[in-house]
Amino acid sequence: MMTTDKRKTCRESMEIMADIILICIERRRKTQLMLKARLNYEQTSYYTNLLSHGGLLKQYTQNGIVFYIATEKGKQLLNRHVRITQLICDPFQMDQEF
Repeated sequence: MMTTDKRKTCRESMEIMADIILICIERRRKTQLMLKARLNYEQTSYYTNLLSHGGLLKQYTQNGIVFYIATEKGKQLLNRHVRITQLICDPFQMDQEF
């Protein structure tokens, strides 16, 4: 009988948050973010609110359109996440920064 590893089929919250911050290095509308992060509306709303309240994502409105962009704090978290992931997966590659 085959068993499936949950980690291979479901993204964990930290991975989703890192994806959102990475996508929002450049400003994005919510629809763009939903499509690129492969999230539904409820998930996108949940994570953008969480990241905004944590100071990792900035939400602003321009000409009536809501945009999201990663803050410096968000970029720092993303860099640390990438380094930790690289250390776990390949301890010899730790030179990528955003």
